[in-house]
Amino acid sequence: MTPLKRVHLSAVLTAALLSALLAAGCRDVFVTGSSGALEFQPALADFGSVYVGAEAATSVTLTNSGRSSLPVKWDAPDGPFELFDAPSLVPAGALTVSIRFKPTDVGDQAADLLGHSEGATVKLSLQGSAIDVPGCPTPANCHAMRFDLDLGACVETELADATPCDAHSACLVSTTCQNGVCTGPGVDCDDGDACTVDLCDALKGCEHLAAPPCPGDGICQAGVCRPTTGCGLQQAADGTSCGPQHGCDVADVCIAGACVQRDPPDGFICAPTSPCQAEGRCQGSDCVQAPPVPLQPTWGFDAKGLPDGGSQTLHDLVLEPDGAVSMMGFFATPALRANTAGAMALESTARRCILWNARLVCADYPSSPGGTVSAVDPATGTSKWTFDLPAARPDWVTLAAPGRIFMARLAVLGSDRLAALFEAYPAGQPGDTLCRLYFLVLLDSAGTMVSATRVLDPMLDVCNHPHPYGVAADVAGDLYLSFSPSSPGVAPLVPQPSTLLVSYSRDGVARWKRQEAFVGGELAVALGALYPENSGGAYGTATGDVALVYGQLPTGTFGRPLITTDLVVAVPFDSKSLTALDRTSGAPAWTFNENLAPGLARLASWRARPAEPPRTVALAFVLGGELPWLTAVETRFGTEAWRCPVGGDLRSSPELFEVVNGTMALMEGTGQCSRCDPPFALGSGAFHTYALPGIETPSAPWTGTWGGPGHDHREDLLGVVQPSVSQ
Repeated sequence: MTPLKRVHLSAVLTAALLSALLAAGCRDVFVTGSSGALEFQPALADFGSVYVGAEAATSVTLTNSGRSSLPVKWDAPDGPFELFDAPSLVPAGALTVSIRFKPTDVGDQAADLLGHSEGATVKLSLQGSAIDVPGCPTPANCHAMRFDLDLGACVETELADATPCDAHSACLVSTTCQNGVCTGPGVDCDDGDACTVDLCDALKGCEHLAAPPCPGDGICQAGVCRPTTGCGLQQAADGTSCGPQHGCDVADVCIAGACVQRDPPDGFICAPTSPCQAEGRCQGSDCVQAPPVPLQPTWGFDAKGLPDGGSQTLHDLVLEPDGAVSMMGFFATPALRANTAGAMALESTARRCILWNARLVCADYPSSPGGTVSAVDPATGTSKWTFDLPAARPDWVTLAAPGRIFMARLAVLGSDRLAALFEAYPAGQPGDTLCRLYFLVLLDSAGTMVSATRVLDPMLDVCNHPHPYGVAADVAGDLYLSFSPSSPGVAPLVPQPSTLLVSYSRDGVARWKRQEAFVGGELAVALGALYPENSGGAYGTATGDVALVYGQLPTGTFGRPLITTDLVVAVPFDSKSLTALDRTSGAPAWTFNENLAPGLARLASWRARPAEPPRTVALAFVLGGELPWLTAVETRFGTEAWRCPVGGDLRSSPELFEVVNGTMALMEGTGQCSRCDPPFALGSGAFHTYALPGIETPSAPWTGTWGGPGHDHREDLLGVVQPSVSQ
């Protein structure tokens, strides 16, 4: 648009005057004492609110009611109001006068524009309010945020490529912005040893972890790793068990590298050592083994039976690699490392906590005003950083009801990425509204915002409390969310059909979404496939298309599945058994029929003897007796490896458990729903730890409901091969 030209009010005859002269012919246009009069319509030009530094223009009509032109001398105020194209001679009839308001200072502004003609004065009142330019939300890393005066809104733009930036990662060097993402060359962590897994942690740098055991042929060729050449095969020791038969009349054993059936001699180990029982040896046809000794707690805490007679609503736990247990609940004060000498409580309540980078990351902590997430050192209870969504994104606050932004879910995408999904009540809705808004923020290891986006879909616009019942992240760091409507009522929430599946990249870029008819629930992701709890099909992580329908599931759904490199082990809530299917074909592998606690199982590695390679086992609880029994099912065969009674004067059957190297943490006694969100909400649990010698953290990609003992919702890094379930 061509800028308006400012005309000094004492200017000579304008184009309007020349036009009037031409139109008048020989008549004298400077007739004085004519009956004409000047009038502004309207008599007030109100510019409303205008940002300082911006400008607004308007036009009014100036009418000459006479038959002849009138000369006018203008008396205009000095800024912030300016008059343009002011006529010094006003012809008969109406013409348009333009005025601009360009404030330089905050506050209400007013002035009068006066026109003097033949002893009479015409007045136009001018007013406007100058308001300060508002601050903009915090930009994501490698972005800038500025207020656009023309748009009247904040605009986020990417910084120029090659702009220096800080990715807060020990794994990247010479970091610069590239396409709006802070990145740089990765450090070289290769230690030259083929028997280690070389990883990089954003906080600690390079790590060299023992690689998962090399695969054998599944029978009597054991895997062996050589530092220079990597994995290979060698004969298993004679007498190694190689099949489901391990009785004292017939046993599957390795002889000279082949699996054969033999009638084993007396003294043959027919039952391995377990956490509760010494090994069994053959005497004739009998496997003689001392009876199992019930597992006894090494520590316990009853949140319902405190010494003062009170209770705490603690109903969740995370288990650190060294066996330290932290307890938390839905708006309860988390208890850090409660089973150690360094036990302490946080200063305020939190909504959820997960383990990330050796820190507890707690949602809505500090609890006021909400919409926060903090990384807490579990040894000291101090916050390393806090991200405050209302402070970072005040533009989102205006969309929400006052004080009604809070955390929904957390998930780890990598040592340098955390996904924080926030929930909000929309502004202008009643207090009991079932409408919701969702905002997704990705943070780096220092709590700096990598990206921020509002999650949008027509399904989320329906006021039936759409809620993220599932969250998971794969080894590449891509995020997967599962939204479903909820039954009317307050937390804990009960999912209903249907389900919206959504995926974002590790940098917060939308990848795909699709809607399905099944009921919402938790998600598992492993080896390139996504497994929704209440479906019977796997979805390819690249596009969200159905990759494989597992038609042999006994109840039609996975439940809370366990996933190895070869198998999907369904753990449904409406069945008391485990069913394993081939991961890539869906063919039945085995079924373990027992009276199991429904929907509750974990994967672990187990060594019967220190010299043996670990075996992957599914841990579950057999119910029905005076005590629950912890059973270990070998995933290769679907046979029971051992069974141990669980002591400790439990109030109920186990509701939640996690295992790390040599330790099991168990929760029971809440009596609350585990499939609601949050699980076991409003309950007060009893917590116990048990020593489980021979049990180790597995290298399977998906070990349990929340992705492992730290509840990080992430596919395991170790032992992961390229996906073979795909579109």
